[in-house]
Amino acid sequence: MSLIIPAAGSSSRYPTKPKWLLTCPNGNLMIQECIKGLDLINISSIYITILEEHYHKYLSGVNVKSLFDFTEKKIYILKLKNKTKNQPETVYQTIMHFNIEDPYL
Repeated sequence: MSLIIPAAGSSSRYPTKPKWLLTCPNGNLMIQECIKGLDLINISSIYITILEEHYHKYLSGVNVKSLFDFTEKKIYILKLKNKTKNQPETVYQTIMHFNIEDPYL
């Protein structure tokens, strides 16, 4: 089973940076803590979809996959050029881009 994380929202309610890039009190990013909190025993791959604009603004030069070195799961990152209308569309674009055929969460 694959895990798809649609993190390509405009984050308009957060004035500093996208929600997934906010820092938790322990120093980790919110997205790291969210993944760490999941039971990944049946997950083979993790697909994370972000906006290319957010990558360039906040993570330029950072190997995004390295942020997830705490897990042995295969990590795939999709950087969307344009915002989607909603989370289901983001998930759909992720499925189509990576040709995901196995069950997903």
